Amino acid sequence: MSNSQFTPMEDEGKEAWKSLRSQLFELKGFTQAMFQSVFHLLRKNLVMIFILPIILGGITFLWYRLSEPTYRASMTVSYVHLEKKIYADMIVKLNQSIKSDGIQGMPGFNSLFHAVNASLLDVLAINLKGEDLTSDLSAEHIPFDLVVEVNNLDGLDELEQALVQYLDSPVFVQERLAFNLKNAKSQIAYYTLQIESMQNRLDEIDTVNNPEILEVLLNQMNDARDKLAESEGQLMFNSNIEVLHGFQAASAQAIDHSKSRAKMAAILGLLLAFGIGVFRK
Repeated sequence: MSNSQFTPMEDEGKEAWKSLRSQLFELKGFTQAMFQSVFHLLRKNLVMIFILPIILGGITFLWYRLSEPTYRASMTVSYVHLEKKIYADMIVKLNQSIKSDGIQGMPGFNSLFHAVNASLLDVLAINLKGEDLTSDLSAEHIPFDLVVEVNNLDGLDELEQALVQYLDSPVFVQERLAFNLKNAKSQIAYYTLQIESMQNRLDEIDTVNNPEILEVLLNQMNDARDKLAESEGQLMFNSNIEVLHGFQAASAQAIDHSKSRAKMAAILGLLLAFGIGVFRK
């Protein structure tokens, strides 16, 4: 195969290499111009770039330092009905009402004093692993924590009761609790009448000469008393949300937002300084 057959390919390669070199030189020139422009911008606005973040960060830091302190408290609850994902969504909805000042209209919170509702800044539902409950898709029926941020610890007991009432507010839960209540009362009345009837029968028969009947009646009465005690327990503990560990003011943790908010303000000041510098250019 002769060398003349490769000549067109060599020419095409040379042209491609020239084009690539030209593009590289253009990129180099553009990069140099860009860095020179940035350097000029920094040098021209150096004072503002340093001063503005310091001023905004300092003001924000002092603002949070001098404002009312914020506290974090947690409670652990268990549940009987529905799934924890539903309760997680309810807490998200409650948080939205806090941000929009509509918490006074939420179930459980509509009977609280305005000052107690106003002290509630944030609510978070987390599982026992410390993960956000909204992202927990497991089918495990286990307790979860409710973590609140408040600026006043005086209303923690009222907030605890309000949160329980709020989580108990779904129609299905209320209907189920009402059904359990009606059923428990019916069972209590039934077994109470049974025990009274068997007691009357014991009083009427000759227990000395009828030991077999006596034994049967006593066994039946014991069974009825066990069922009565079980029904009374169902009536007493007819609840959905059960507080395992409530809010405690003594264990509430103070939260210091001043440093994190000051950093955010300083970053915002830096971006603002760059923006002003670009427009001034």
